[in-house]
Amino acid sequence: MTNNKNKKEALQRIITTLANKNEDVHNFMETLSHSLAGVQVVSDLEEEFDRLFTILVEMKESMINTIKQEGAKKTQEIQNQLTQSSDALESAEELLEFANNALDVQDEDEFTKAAKQIKDRVTMASAFRLTMKPKVTDNMNHLMVDFTQERQLLQNLKFLPEQQSISCHNSHPTIPQRLSLRGRM
Repeated sequence: MTNNKNKKEALQRIITTLANKNEDVHNFMETLSHSLAGVQVVSDLEEEFDRLFTILVEMKESMINTIKQEGAKKTQEIQNQLTQSSDALESAEELLEFANNALDVQDEDEFTKAAKQIKDRVTMASAFRLTMKPKVTDNMNHLMVDFTQERQLLQNLKFLPEQQSISCHNSHPTIPQRLSLRGRM
């Protein structure tokens, strides 16, 4: 009977050791599964790069739109001034031709009448009322962007440092060991 009891106790120790080993293997498998999930960060990285790229595209579109609007506004203003200048020049050339022709008039009354007309037309001539200074400048420097700092930040982008793994005396920490180790970190 003692022999049977010894065999049962030995078997019980084997069963306990096997149960403990099964729990350790199960815990190790959970650790590996967690590690596997941590290793598969490529999609997270891709999503973050996609978000950054989307922000960059949105900023590009917004800034280009602002530049185009400013350019269109300045172009319209310059076109208006060109049209006004062209009209003023045409009118001034006609007046100049009329004045040159008046110099050849021999009749004094006709000459006096022409001179008065020229004087009145000169006073009212758009060429003399025309502002000879551009209303806008072609300077678009205020819409320039210096990407040096942003480029350097992106070029210096590196992975986060790897976290140090926890070592235990037991080759595979059990759940309570891992919890207490994480709690102390």
